Amino acid sequence: MSERQLLLSKAMLMRGEGVLQSSGIFDASISLLLLQDSVEMALHAVATKIGAKPPRKAAFEDYWGLIDSAGTQFGQLPMKIDMGRMNSARVDLKHHGNRPDREGVEEHFRNGRAFLGKVTAQYFSPLDFERLSIVSLVADEEIRAQLEAAEGQVKNDDLRAALISCAHAYKLIRVDLPRFRGQFSISISRSL
Repeated sequence: MSERQLLLSKAMLMRGEGVLQSSGIFDASISLLLLQDSVEMALHAVATKIGAKPPRKAAFEDYWGLIDSAGTQFGQLPMKIDMGRMNSARVDLKHHGNRPDREGVEEHFRNGRAFLGKVTAQYFSPLDFERLSIVSLVADEEIRAQLEAAEGQVKNDDLRAALISCAHAYKLIRVDLPRFRGQFSISISRSL
């Protein structure tokens, strides 16, 4: 469960970074909301990992006390002041209508990404936040290896090789389909 929460945290962070790259009047505000949700999801993942039960309506800042008081071998959460500033900007926006400036949001994103990297290393070692991918959820090792290869090839701008790796993964699914029957469904999203 907590790895899926980290993946969702990363997805929200990346979506927020994408929105921040746009130049619309509300894009910095929207991206800040996504960043704060990303960080809070990671905090929830940490709490789940160490067995700390946050109250149903836990406030953002409550996670520090909850996690730090659990007294685990992981130590205390990092960057409390920076994450508090980010959350204050989100509260000012969401509850008081005060839009943040783009430069401030960019700084919150730098700090947020650093926080997420540190928390992942501290509580979820050997996972690396930058390398987290939904591909890690694929159970079959051969299929996962092909998809991981495709991710690396995309990062290296080798789209032809990436498509070939994806085709190999698809072939493995098709060949082994009877083994997987009932375990998943294939759907094509509009975002593809």
